[in-house]
Amino acid sequence: MIRPYYDLSDRAPRGGSYYSGGPRFGFGAPLLPAVRAIMISCVAVFLLEIALDGRGLRQGFVDVFGYTPVLAFGKGWLWQPLTYVFVHGSFWHIFFNLFFLWMIGGLVEARLGSKRFLWLFFTAGLAGALLQGVIFSKTTTIGASGAIMGVAAACGMLFPNMSILLLSLI
Repeated sequence: MIRPYYDLSDRAPRGGSYYSGGPRFGFGAPLLPAVRAIMISCVAVFLLEIALDGRGLRQGFVDVFGYTPVLAFGKGWLWQPLTYVFVHGSFWHIFFNLFFLWMIGGLVEARLGSKRFLWLFFTAGLAGALLQGVIFSKTTTIGASGAIMGVAAACGMLFPNMSILLLSLI
């Protein structure tokens, strides 16, 4: 028998199931270690950005740690495709990125495990950076949206029958 890379019959840690497939109302997923580490890292970097902004140094920080393809590959700043996911432009930018990561990240991490979840997150972030670089080679990209969309795609594959209710103000 061929077993898939991920086992949909796996149970969540401590014997419970984070998603049983049946209808339920919930607000967010459990805050597991990898999701928590990513969220703490993003908030810490954002607080550093705020502190640097008060000294007029924020743009320099964004230029060095955001992703600009001509700098990353032209000048050898090869850390940028990994560090740009932690840099955010505003409170609402980081809020909605981390809110969506919290809503679905724990479900995916519970199924894949922390190591494979981190691999997924950073691989999706790299893919987002490379695709962005093909389209906009001189523009600086910041934020975790590409990585989070990779997590969302994995969530869709792992839980194909799950419905997500999006509430909006309009």
